[in-house]
Amino acid sequence: MRKPVAVAILFCVQACAPFLLAQDDSPPQALFPADELDNLLAPVALYPDPLLAQILIAATFPDQIDEAAQFCRNDPDPGDIDVQVWDVSVKALAHYPTVLNKLASHLDWAAALGEAYVTQPDDVMDSIQRLRQEAMDAGNLVDTPEQEVIVDGDDIEIWPAQDEYIYVPMYDPSRHTSVRADASTARWSALARGK
Repeated sequence: MRKPVAVAILFCVQACAPFLLAQDDSPPQALFPADELDNLLAPVALYPDPLLAQILIAATFPDQIDEAAQFCRNDPDPGDIDVQVWDVSVKALAHYPTVLNKLASHLDWAAALGEAYVTQPDDVMDSIQRLRQEAMDAGNLVDTPEQEVIVDGDDIEIWPAQDEYIYVPMYDPSRHTSVRADASTARWSALARGK
């Protein structure tokens, strides 16, 4: 059942990129080389797929990320989030303050992440898979009580083990292949889905 959802999420993520690019009237940016994409994506590459999909889209709206973070600091009532005029992906991240604040505190990185996603969606997905494979090869990406890792050919998917919660691994992205991203050695942040 999760595979059709994963395919749908990835399809939506890739399908939205041309429309987001069409909204941008600025001159075309130089493409990110693979090593820069890996550095850019390492902080989120081991996040569960449903959350990663929202992050990639929300990163195309850095001004809304900043606004949402300020709003959530001043109005912690989750019920007030969904009536805001932000993009749906930003609203989704606003329900996960740890992730939202990570993006908001590094807006230049978030904007670069969004730019890479819009201009190079296939390369972004390849980078995520490359980073996940490195982590898996090092023994750092495994099934845990918090996450399920599904290998389907060359694709590595990460899913929450419990439908009610998304556990976000807290890891050092510069060492993600040598730091286990599981409950035994990494810090986890439990985020109730939709709360």
